[in-house]
Amino acid sequence: MLKEKPKTSETRKALENWTIDQEQQVENTPIAVIEFNLRRGRLYLAAGYKDEALENFEAAREQAFNERRDELYNAIEEEMDRLEI
Repeated sequence: MLKEKPKTSETRKALENWTIDQEQQVENTPIAVIEFNLRRGRLYLAAGYKDEALENFEAAREQAFNERRDELYNAIEEEMDRLEI
């Protein structure tokens, strides 16, 4: 299990800025959105924001389910299990 890292306002602001920047660059396709949510989830998790990371992983998993991307859905499930989120 990953240890909780200290959260700072600077870290939060950097994450928000990254999100704003990346959202403008993401193609509006299901796969691109799934990949973006996974990247954002991993980044939030690395920064210690486990709840926010979980939200992004769940969004990616739900999108994969809705798109009937079974292999991707299962891969996301496995990563979530491995990361214990």
